[in-house]
Amino acid sequence: MRLNSILECEGTIVEIDEYVPLIVRFESSRDSLPLYWRAGNGKTSLLEIGLNRYTGQIINVTVVAAGSVKMEGWKARVDGFILDVGIPAFKLERWGAGGSYSDNYIDDFSLEFELVVGVDEACILLGKRQDIDRVVENGCVSFGFSSSGELLSIRISCLRPNEVALLESHFCH
Repeated sequence: MRLNSILECEGTIVEIDEYVPLIVRFESSRDSLPLYWRAGNGKTSLLEIGLNRYTGQIINVTVVAAGSVKMEGWKARVDGFILDVGIPAFKLERWGAGGSYSDNYIDDFSLEFELVVGVDEACILLGKRQDIDRVVENGCVSFGFSSSGELLSIRISCLRPNEVALLESHFCH
Protein backbone atom coordinates (compact mmCIF):
# COMPACT_ATOMS: atom_id res chain seq x y z
CA MET A 1 0.00 0.00 0.00
CA ARG A 2 1.37 3.37 -1.02
CA LEU A 3 0.78 6.74 0.58
CA ASN A 4 -1.19 9.21 -1.55
CA SER A 5 -1.75 12.13 0.83
CA ILE A 6 -2.06 13.14 4.46
CA LEU A 7 -5.41 14.40 5.73
CA GLU A 8 -6.43 16.14 8.95
CA CYS A 9 -6.23 14.15 12.19
CA GLU A 10 -9.10 11.92 13.20
CA GLY A 11 -10.08 10.65 16.62
CA THR A 12 -8.70 7.19 17.39
CA ILE A 13 -10.36 4.27 19.17
CA VAL A 14 -8.21 1.25 20.12
CA GLU A 15 -10.03 -1.97 21.04
CA ILE A 16 -8.40 -5.09 22.43
CA ASP A 17 -10.53 -8.02 23.50
CA GLU A 18 -10.57 -11.80 23.69
CA TYR A 19 -12.30 -12.30 20.32
CA VAL A 20 -10.56 -9.95 17.86
CA PRO A 21 -7.16 -9.20 19.35
CA LEU A 22 -6.56 -5.66 18.06
CA ILE A 23 -8.75 -3.12 16.28
CA VAL A 24 -7.89 0.52 15.65
CA ARG A 25 -10.74 2.68 14.34
CA PHE A 26 -10.52 6.22 13.06
CA GLU A 27 -13.49 8.59 13.29
CA SER A 28 -13.98 9.19 9.59
CA SER A 29 -16.94 9.25 7.29
CA ARG A 30 -18.31 5.73 6.84
CA ASP A 31 -20.97 6.66 4.31
CA SER A 32 -19.93 3.94 1.89
CA LEU A 33 -18.77 0.34 1.90
CA PRO A 34 -15.01 0.42 2.61
CA LEU A 35 -12.28 -1.07 0.48
CA TYR A 36 -10.07 -3.61 2.24
CA TRP A 37 -6.42 -4.56 1.92
CA ARG A 38 -5.49 -7.83 3.63
CA ALA A 39 -2.06 -9.28 4.42
CA GLY A 40 -0.68 -12.34 6.17
CA ASN A 41 -1.10 -15.88 4.95
CA GLY A 42 -4.90 -15.83 5.27
CA LYS A 43 -4.96 -18.84 7.60
CA THR A 44 -2.82 -18.36 10.71
CA SER A 45 -2.13 -14.67 10.19
CA LEU A 46 -4.51 -12.00 8.94
CA LEU A 47 -4.28 -8.22 8.95
CA GLU A 48 -7.12 -6.18 7.47
CA ILE A 49 -6.97 -2.47 6.69
CA GLY A 50 -10.15 -0.63 5.70
CA LEU A 51 -10.05 2.45 3.47
CA ASN A 52 -12.57 5.05 2.42
CA ARG A 53 -13.43 4.10 -1.18
CA TYR A 54 -13.41 7.73 -2.36
CA THR A 55 -10.50 9.34 -0.50
CA GLY A 56 -8.29 6.34 0.36
CA GLN A 57 -8.25 7.52 3.99
CA ILE A 58 -7.58 4.75 6.47
CA ILE A 59 -10.73 3.86 8.42
CA ASN A 60 -9.58 0.90 10.50
CA VAL A 61 -6.80 -1.60 11.15
CA THR A 62 -7.72 -5.08 12.42
CA VAL A 63 -5.29 -7.78 13.49
CA VAL A 64 -7.35 -10.96 13.32
CA ALA A 65 -4.49 -13.42 13.83
CA ALA A 66 -0.69 -13.01 14.07
CA GLY A 67 2.53 -14.37 15.48
CA SER A 68 4.12 -12.20 18.13
CA VAL A 69 7.51 -11.39 19.60
CA LYS A 70 8.63 -9.21 22.46
CA MET A 71 9.84 -5.67 21.81
CA GLU A 72 13.45 -6.46 22.80
CA GLY A 73 15.69 -6.85 19.80
CA TRP A 74 13.58 -4.80 17.38
CA LYS A 75 14.81 -1.40 16.34
CA ALA A 76 13.83 0.55 13.26
CA ARG A 77 16.17 3.19 11.92
CA VAL A 78 14.23 6.38 12.24
CA ASP A 79 17.05 8.94 12.29
CA GLY A 80 16.23 11.97 10.19
CA PHE A 81 12.76 10.82 9.17
CA ILE A 82 10.08 13.24 8.03
CA LEU A 83 7.33 13.65 10.65
CA ASP A 84 3.80 14.60 9.60
CA VAL A 85 0.71 14.94 11.77
CA GLY A 86 -2.52 13.66 10.27
CA ILE A 87 -4.01 10.49 8.89
CA PRO A 88 -2.76 8.71 5.78
CA ALA A 89 -4.78 8.32 2.61
CA PHE A 90 -3.61 5.59 0.22
CA LYS A 91 -3.57 5.22 -3.55
CA LEU A 92 -6.60 3.25 -4.76
CA GLU A 93 -5.69 2.26 -8.33
CA ARG A 94 -5.21 -1.42 -7.36
CA TRP A 95 -8.90 -1.89 -6.52
CA GLY A 96 -11.23 -2.94 -9.31
CA ALA A 97 -13.93 -0.65 -10.62
CA GLY A 98 -16.26 -3.43 -11.71
CA GLY A 99 -18.63 -3.05 -8.79
CA SER A 100 -18.54 -6.71 -7.75
CA TYR A 101 -18.11 -7.72 -4.11
CA SER A 102 -14.62 -9.09 -4.77
CA ASP A 103 -13.53 -5.68 -6.12
CA ASN A 104 -13.70 -4.41 -2.53
CA TYR A 105 -10.74 -6.59 -1.46
CA ILE A 106 -7.07 -6.89 -2.30
CA ASP A 107 -5.46 -9.93 -0.72
CA ASP A 108 -1.67 -9.81 -0.36
CA PHE A 109 -1.46 -13.22 1.28
CA SER A 110 2.19 -13.54 0.33
CA LEU A 111 3.05 -10.49 2.47
CA GLU A 112 3.70 -11.61 6.04
CA PHE A 113 3.60 -9.26 9.01
CA GLU A 114 4.65 -9.39 12.64
CA LEU A 115 2.87 -8.04 15.69
CA VAL A 116 5.48 -6.90 18.18
CA VAL A 117 4.18 -6.28 21.71
CA GLY A 118 6.08 -4.01 24.09
CA VAL A 119 5.56 -2.62 27.58
CA ASP A 120 2.91 -0.09 26.55
CA GLU A 121 2.71 -0.44 22.79
CA ALA A 122 2.18 -2.76 19.85
CA CYS A 123 3.74 -2.46 16.42
CA ILE A 124 2.66 -4.15 13.18
CA LEU A 125 5.69 -4.66 10.91
CA LEU A 126 4.90 -5.34 7.27
CA GLY A 127 7.08 -7.39 4.91
CA LYS A 128 10.86 -7.25 4.98
CA ARG A 129 12.62 -4.87 7.33
CA GLN A 130 13.31 -1.53 5.68
CA ASP A 131 14.30 1.87 6.97
CA ILE A 132 11.45 4.17 7.89
CA ASP A 133 11.85 7.52 6.15
CA ARG A 134 8.51 9.13 6.95
CA VAL A 135 6.18 8.89 9.93
CA VAL A 136 2.57 10.06 10.00
CA GLU A 137 1.18 10.45 13.53
CA ASN A 138 -2.48 10.53 14.45
CA GLY A 139 -2.82 10.61 18.24
CA CYS A 140 -1.30 7.45 19.70
CA VAL A 141 -1.09 5.73 16.30
CA SER A 142 1.83 6.28 13.94
CA PHE A 143 2.41 4.93 10.45
CA GLY A 144 5.92 4.32 9.12
CA PHE A 145 6.63 4.66 5.40
CA SER A 146 9.57 3.98 3.11
CA SER A 147 11.07 6.72 0.92
CA SER A 148 8.78 5.50 -1.91
CA GLY A 149 5.64 5.81 0.27
CA GLU A 150 5.20 2.10 0.99
CA LEU A 151 3.51 1.33 4.33
CA LEU A 152 6.05 -0.45 6.57
CA SER A 153 4.65 -0.24 10.10
CA ILE A 154 1.71 0.75 12.28
CA ARG A 155 2.55 1.56 15.90
CA ILE A 156 -0.04 1.91 18.67
CA SER A 157 1.61 3.59 21.66
CA CYS A 158 -1.23 4.14 24.13
CA LEU A 159 -1.78 0.65 25.55
CA ARG A 160 -2.57 0.09 29.21
CA PRO A 161 -0.99 -2.83 31.13
CA ASN A 162 -4.21 -4.90 31.02
CA GLU A 163 -4.41 -4.46 27.22
CA VAL A 164 -0.79 -5.55 26.77
CA ALA A 165 -1.49 -8.60 28.96
CA LEU A 166 -4.52 -9.48 26.83
CA LEU A 167 -2.48 -9.18 23.63
CA GLU A 168 0.24 -11.40 25.12
CA SER A 169 -2.36 -13.99 26.11
CA HIS A 170 -3.54 -14.10 22.47
CA PHE A 171 -0.17 -14.41 20.82
CA CYS A 172 2.62 -15.33 23.21
CA HIS A 173 2.54 -19.03 23.93
